[in-house]
Amino acid sequence: MDNEAHPLGRWLNQEAGATLVETVISIGLLSATILVIISAVTMHSISTRSLDQIDVSNNLVKTQLEDIKNSTYQLVSYPVTVTPPAGYAVSISVVVQNPPTNTLQLVTVTVTRGSNTLVSVQIYKAKLS
Repeated sequence: MDNEAHPLGRWLNQEAGATLVETVISIGLLSATILVIISAVTMHSISTRSLDQIDVSNNLVKTQLEDIKNSTYQLVSYPVTVTPPAGYAVSISVVVQNPPTNTLQLVTVTVTRGSNTLVSVQIYKAKLS
């Protein structure tokens, strides 16, 4: 088949360089592709950081709750026994649920980072004696 007879034949036989329109379109497509890749990497970084915060917070709460469960029953608040990483804080609050006998407490362990509460877990602790 002769190139001149094919609809693209005339274009295929041209030996001139790329036109300005072709160059602009190519640069636009390349820019869009790079933008998509950068956005994907950024989102991955943000989600990884968020998951790391959740993981650290959950570990702090689990460890602190285990220490509270294994400690003796106290009428005042329990001490913070975990050492949080820089930027994190652990707080414990205790609310007596039956004041006349003082044998049941609602213990809340909260992990914060800055002004954001990351995890807050409540358990009941009973005086067994």
